[in-house]
Formats: sequence, C-alpha cells, structure tokens
Amino acid sequence: MEPSVNRAIKYLQREKPEDPNKLVEMLDLLDPNLLDDKPFTNDEGKNLNLKRTLLSIKSKALYEAKRSKECVDTANNALSLSLKWHFNTLQWINYQRACSFSRTRTIR
Repeated sequence: MEPSVNRAIKYLQREKPEDPNKLVEMLDLLDPNLLDDKPFTNDEGKNLNLKRTLLSIKSKALYEAKRSKECVDTANNALSLSLKWHFNTLQWINYQRACSFSRTRTIR
C-alpha cells in the first residue's frame, strides 16, 4: 500500500496543489512512526529521509488547509524528533507552526 500512497502524494503535489485537504488525507494513510529515522541515498545521489519529508509535507499541507491545531501538533511532533533537518525546511516548519499557533490563539 505504501508505494501506491507515495505515488498518490506525488500526483497531488504536482497536479492538484490547490487541494491541501486531499493531500492531508493521503498523508494520514502513512504512519511516520513506522518509517526509518536513518537517511538513505537515492539513485541520484541525494540523501533522503522519508520521515522528515513526510512530516514537512504534512505540516505544509495542514497550514495551507488552515487546520491550525493539527498543524501545530504535527510541527511539534516533527521538531521533537532527533532528525537532522535542512535549515530551510526547519525554518518553514517553525514559521507554519507559529502562524498556526497564532491563528488558534485568535480564534478563542
């Protein structure tokens, strides 16, 4: 099932970027706890970490879907893991978390 979900996620990112709720729905089918923390090198020589990628995509999709509480929870979960984050990715997760947190504070 995992390869099919991965293909669906890539399709949604490429073809339907304006539908973040559908992307979140697909991302919820994958369990990040089952993914390995260790990076691997793909055929192109890039170091990848599926858990890190999944959490950053999910955080961005939740932010774009204006699902603030879930975005804050996902970002907190991502930041609590001892993963080596790329600087820009880390900054975007912190930004999305902060904006979502401020949205939840103004809603109350």
